[in-house]
Amino acid sequence: MAYAQINYTEELGNGKYTIKEVGCFLTAFCNLLSEDFGEDVAPDTLNDFFKAHGTYVKDPDGALEDLAWGSVSAYDGNVHVSGSGNGAPPSTPAIVKFVYKSVQTGLQTTHFCRVADASQGLITDSWDGKVKSWNVYGGPVAYATYTKSVPQPVPPVQPISTPAPAAQPPTTYTVQDIPDKQITLKLDPTKLWNLNLTSWSAMTANPIAASKGGTVVTVKAIAHHKLGGAYYMPDPGKPEGYNMVDCEDYTPPAPEAPKPAAPAKPANVVFTKLDSPLKLATNKQPTNVWDLNFKDDAHAASNRAVDKGTVFIAYGKAQRTDLDKPAYFMSQEDFGDADTSGVPAKYEGINTVDLSPVAAPAAPAPAASDGETVPVKVVPADPNKWQQSYTKNLGAVAYVANTNAVIDDLSGTGAPEQLIKGQKVNVVGTFEKDGQKYYRTAKSAADGLWYGLPVDVLTKESELKDDNFIEDALKEVPKLRAVLGPQNGREKALATAATVDGFFSRLLHRNKK
Repeated sequence: MAYAQINYTEELGNGKYTIKEVGCFLTAFCNLLSEDFGEDVAPDTLNDFFKAHGTYVKDPDGALEDLAWGSVSAYDGNVHVSGSGNGAPPSTPAIVKFVYKSVQTGLQTTHFCRVADASQGLITDSWDGKVKSWNVYGGPVAYATYTKSVPQPVPPVQPISTPAPAAQPPTTYTVQDIPDKQITLKLDPTKLWNLNLTSWSAMTANPIAASKGGTVVTVKAIAHHKLGGAYYMPDPGKPEGYNMVDCEDYTPPAPEAPKPAAPAKPANVVFTKLDSPLKLATNKQPTNVWDLNFKDDAHAASNRAVDKGTVFIAYGKAQRTDLDKPAYFMSQEDFGDADTSGVPAKYEGINTVDLSPVAAPAAPAPAASDGETVPVKVVPADPNKWQQSYTKNLGAVAYVANTNAVIDDLSGTGAPEQLIKGQKVNVVGTFEKDGQKYYRTAKSAADGLWYGLPVDVLTKESELKDDNFIEDALKEVPKLRAVLGPQNGREKALATAATVDGFFSRLLHRNKK
């Protein structure tokens, strides 16, 4: 008949609870030894043995005496764990662990029982010694299977002349070889355990070493310890390993995408930024836009072609220092910061001989009289001659826009800008182009640009104030006449002087705001 923990009221280990209260694991070992391995030992007897041999391990709060899957080996060294895992065991002999909510106490409870028949899911309940389905406790959450090694024959006595072989330490674990693999240590620190020790208390007190969490280690075998648990072994020739629950498979980081190589500096090109951008036009049909980074004339290549007359704003110049030393104009987008870095944003430009200044509109020919032909002397137009008409003010004069307008940079460099009605503008001079007079703003002059504001879109700020002053004065005339009334002589003169003085004082004060 199987043992039942309810029959034993002795104190479990050196704790404060009895075998009846918490001795299910102890009783499961007794049923395993008795029914599976023919060793009849009662719970109170095995309890005394474990106490005398330091098999029990205190739990963290010191209230309970804990045992492990392999603690039975302390009683019989030939009985040891052959396997362990989660869920139901694959075979017997075995002990299973349950975790369930107690009907009596309502608390989460852990319970251990010997397996009577693994294929049918039957256990020998440690509580009352009865065989029942393990589903009464919700099914196993973990298990350990056991085996008993066959005693080895005693070797014959060696002759005195032959030295006896050295005594071998007792085997406390089995080794399972695995292909080399990398693992990552999870705990900080993660302990390296001495696998030759035979009790949990000894192992806990004597770790071999510890490594920082996150360390990557190469392991070659797994040790299955008789006390329970599996350990990764870095070197199968040494009795040491990391508990597998403290490790995880190493995942190598994803490789970084290769960075694009920086463009190499051409060996034979010098880049120069122009003092000011030039508005030019292509003069060939078609005009090639050349790849500037060629090694010799035989490898010169055109990236693309544009039509004759295409407007091109030159921002910088690329000068070859070898071959026939041609020069190329480059746009701002392609030039980038090549004057300082030596490397342009894009290696392309137009040969300077393929570009010409943008032609000014041709002047109308003089009208002929009486059918006569008047000879006209054609003089090449200077596209920038109109800039010579610029007259600079002694200082900036405040103007106000009297309408909305789009303002162009007449030099063709800057982008169009929006002028808003009521916007204040500081004017520093005037110039003429194509018969039109323009104001030049202080900002435009400071930036070296020629934004032309037609004179009819601006009004002096002071003139606006004068107009407001007059309008306000006219509005006050009826009030002034009403105050003067039908007075005569000296009274009228005094009243007039006082009233007019007060009127203008108020009006001036208002306009100063």
